[in-house]
Amino acid sequence: MNLVYKRIFLTILNLPFLAYAQPISEMYEHLNRSTLISHEHIRLLLPGGDSTLKAFAHKVSKLADGRISDLNLVHIGGSHVQGGVLPNTVRNNLVHLHPSFFGDRGLLFPFKLAGTNNPQDFKINFTGSWIGHRTSVNSDFAEFGICGITATTYDPEATFAVQLMPFNGREYLYDRIRIYHPFGPEYMKPVWNGKENLLITWENPSAGFTEFVFEYPISSNQFILRSYLDSAQKFVIQGIQFFLEKPSLVYHAIGVNGATTSSYLRSDAFTKQIRYLRADMVIFGIGINDANVPQGKFDQELFKANYERLMNAFRRGNRTVFFIFLTNTDSYYQRKYPNRNALLAREALMELAEKHQAGVIDVLEIMGGIGSSRQWKQAGLMTADMIHLTPRGYTLVGHAISAAIIRALAEVTKSELNNL
Repeated sequence: MNLVYKRIFLTILNLPFLAYAQPISEMYEHLNRSTLISHEHIRLLLPGGDSTLKAFAHKVSKLADGRISDLNLVHIGGSHVQGGVLPNTVRNNLVHLHPSFFGDRGLLFPFKLAGTNNPQDFKINFTGSWIGHRTSVNSDFAEFGICGITATTYDPEATFAVQLMPFNGREYLYDRIRIYHPFGPEYMKPVWNGKENLLITWENPSAGFTEFVFEYPISSNQFILRSYLDSAQKFVIQGIQFFLEKPSLVYHAIGVNGATTSSYLRSDAFTKQIRYLRADMVIFGIGINDANVPQGKFDQELFKANYERLMNAFRRGNRTVFFIFLTNTDSYYQRKYPNRNALLAREALMELAEKHQAGVIDVLEIMGGIGSSRQWKQAGLMTADMIHLTPRGYTLVGHAISAAIIRALAEVTKSELNNL
């Protein structure tokens, strides 16, 4: 462990809530072995000051002390997030900030129902024929919601189930499931088909979800569909959220292949439903597709305006939410030359962060700056398209993002303790 990481790690060990040391130590060792990472850039930039970070750090302390029931983190992006490795790496690191933080799994989308790639940390079992649509495909039109992607079936015999995979030998349990879906006379409804003791089913048509509450925590589920009206001929799933009645650091992941800041805003239901996550922190990783245009075609002002609309949507659920922007990973435009639009996107994010007292993690510089994709590809960390990383690459970037967040929490908390 190099001196920088050792100093941060020792600081963490002295803090009251950052006590689950071994996994964090392994994360730093992984980063320390990398020769491609720019270690000095693994930090949270705060161009508008640290007051909102301090407020978030205070919430983390309260969760560790049992004074609040949960802390909701949302990571939203495109294919970097849908693939699962990046958000899962950050999730797995952050839940180890304290032994009691592991518990509630949070929001996910059953991508397999939509016929697209599904993360490996959960499996989907289903019957019937389903059709997928994404907000990121301009020709797709559907009843989009909280995840920016839907799966639709017209089969009244269709079923679906989600299996959450264990993490480090620990099983994800849940005592409440929320299914996001549209309501109306033309829609079928989800019905619990499991063996466990279901206490309550309640619907919230205005918010667009049905909840199933159980007597005790469970680990398996299955849903069937019911038509209560002759006109009900289809069912559209927009997302599934798992809850557990225990203190938890909940890490929700929202990612759609090809997503842009504009695509998430195509749906009024997205901006309406996102408030129900009541996010305490949002990690914004949208931008790689916005910037994947010829030089001179990237619209900085539209990019910033879209982000402010997204921020306002999250604020409707929690006015004190803390935002972190991730700059774009390095990439090549059409595999021909480095995409310098990433610099314009970073400039826009820094302006937003200063205006809204948000944080920025400069992933572009962490990778080595413009053109660094060549070295990452040679090392087996980037794919041939020069946009997406390999699982090893996403894991490394995920560790760097985690380390930047943990370092910021450690420094601001230690500063607060010294001022007592």
